[in-house]
Amino acid sequence: MHGSHSNQLAQDVTWRTEVTDEGAKIIVTGTIDSAQLFGRRVYVYRTITVHAPTDGQPYVLVTDIVRNNGTMPAKAALLYHVNFGAPTVMPGTRVLVESSAVTSRELCESVPSARELPVPTTEMTEAVFEYTGVPVHNSLSTAVIQTPGTPRDVELTWSADTLPRLCQWVFPTRGGWALALEPGNSPMWGPDRVGEDHGAPLLAPGAEFTATARVRVLAAGAS
Repeated sequence: MHGSHSNQLAQDVTWRTEVTDEGAKIIVTGTIDSAQLFGRRVYVYRTITVHAPTDGQPYVLVTDIVRNNGTMPAKAALLYHVNFGAPTVMPGTRVLVESSAVTSRELCESVPSARELPVPTTEMTEAVFEYTGVPVHNSLSTAVIQTPGTPRDVELTWSADTLPRLCQWVFPTRGGWALALEPGNSPMWGPDRVGEDHGAPLLAPGAEFTATARVRVLAAGAS
């Protein structure tokens, strides 16, 4: 998660394990606050589930309930920074996202396309893209990372009703090689990022929403 709350220590942390005929799970819960004495009272109630199922498709699922426990409307911007590196990310790795358009924040000659990872560069640079018109099925959207020559794909699925935007970050510099897919609910740049709240949704007192992000490993071509 981007933002100040990503550096907050969680409270009320618990963990447990579950073993069933469908596989084994580790479940961790905790509460992250964004609270001020004379200001906002926004809390994130997080559950992280790590599942090793018998079907051979392990996943990590993050489920966040974001609630405004305060007495005034509060900005509730969320951006999940789902980071990938080697061996998933290498030159030629493909990012498969159905979309009507892809826009870049600015031109980056070292990363000419969002759809395929380039060769590393010695230049210290980055590229940021946003996908629009991503299909939604059963309130979920999906992106797949395909690594050439490997038998596995990595699938990211997120709650599109509460995270309607998808950005992508590429860090092509040698020694810092990385790719991030970033579901979010607020604009990172452009004409929608206006006003005091920069286009982020406001959460009414007592209101809440649930956001999810799941990373799953699949057999190549199974998604």
